[in-house]
Amino acid sequence: MTTTVPVTENAAEKKPVTVGVDTHLDSHVAVAVDDLGRRLGEMHVPTNEAGYAKLFGWAEKHPPHVASGY
Repeated sequence: MTTTVPVTENAAEKKPVTVGVDTHLDSHVAVAVDDLGRRLGEMHVPTNEAGYAKLFGWAEKHPPHVASGY
């Protein structure tokens, strides 16, 4: 099951984003936070090829990355 939380964007000002991933045997949970630690979005994916593809696609929607942890 894939769950996403919408991301709010401020088109006038792009702040650095950090994406962290909590890995588990059956699923991964990713969270994107801004430079102040505010949660921008969250995604839960299964640990399979389709889940990884969705996770990387979701993470790419949060530029500019300062760091990503997988």
